[in-house]
Amino acid sequence: MEDRFEPMEAEFKKIMEEREVLHRQQMLKEREALRRARAVRTIQAWWRTFRVKKAIRIKYQKLEKQRLKELKKKGKKGGKKGKGGGEKEPKDAAKPKGKK
Repeated sequence: MEDRFEPMEAEFKKIMEEREVLHRQQMLKEREALRRARAVRTIQAWWRTFRVKKAIRIKYQKLEKQRLKELKKKGKKGGKKGKGGGEKEPKDAAKPKGKK
């Protein structure tokens, strides 16, 4: 009776080994797919961050240029002329008494 089961047992072992090999291959493919997906998410997140930072930097530079232009315009239009220190004596200040 054991003689009848030996060929079937050998075939069963062969089939189980093939299944095990296929299972390992499938697991490796899934792991690789997960690894790639994680890498893709990381790269995309870095790229989005880079773009946002660049846009913010450009916007800041434009605002800074605009602010500097406005400061230059204000400096040209008004202000005191001459080299004076800008301090004026109050009208009520005591004047030294002397000859007139």
